[in-house]
Amino acid sequence: MIDDKQTDKITVCVIDSMIDMKCEGINTKKLSVIPYFSSKSALVFKESNGHGNAVCSLIHNKNRNAEIILFPVDHSDSPDKITQILRFILENHLSRIVNISLGFYKYTDSIRKMEDTCNELLKNGIFVVAACPQDNVYPGGFKSVIGVTIDKCIEDMIFRCINGKVYVWLKNEPKTLWWRRDYVIREYGSSFATAEVTGMLSKYIYDSECENKIIKELWQLMKRIQ
Repeated sequence: MIDDKQTDKITVCVIDSMIDMKCEGINTKKLSVIPYFSSKSALVFKESNGHGNAVCSLIHNKNRNAEIILFPVDHSDSPDKITQILRFILENHLSRIVNISLGFYKYTDSIRKMEDTCNELLKNGIFVVAACPQDNVYPGGFKSVIGVTIDKCIEDMIFRCINGKVYVWLKNEPKTLWWRRDYVIREYGSSFATAEVTGMLSKYIYDSECENKIIKELWQLMKRIQ
């Protein structure tokens, strides 16, 4: 069950690409890598893909106390691999919040198993926050997952519960992202909005004095639908 118990340790699990361990935008003293589910290729940082750097740095920007546990994956990884990681997080009680930016666009038996696992995570008080640029993308489209997207027509973060599914919208504006060790870019995307929501939500989960009214209301809503 979700409760308001505070703890000294603020842990966020991230399923994303491998980071540059010397990236200036990430406090690597507060980051660990679990390699058990990663291919040899996924464990190597690639300068052409700084997505993991961007996501982890955005989380740290919103919550400097967050201790990130990174599960490196790449584009070849299957839904079954993601489900294995989610079950590992669940069974080992690694965190209260999981950030996922990737998505699968076809609902298959493997996706159903992933949804069952996300349902279990929520029932056990673990939030999954995932990019949801459209409804039929998974895990972002599951009812048990907080789906995050962007909209150029809004000025601030908003959320809605539609048919039992929670959506969060952030303004579609470019973010300053750490892409490589000492290199930043300006880019749009629901993936990066997802990381910001994860950072803010993780701060509130472990610090009930968070002043963000919208995050407080989102927390209360997730408690009700659990």
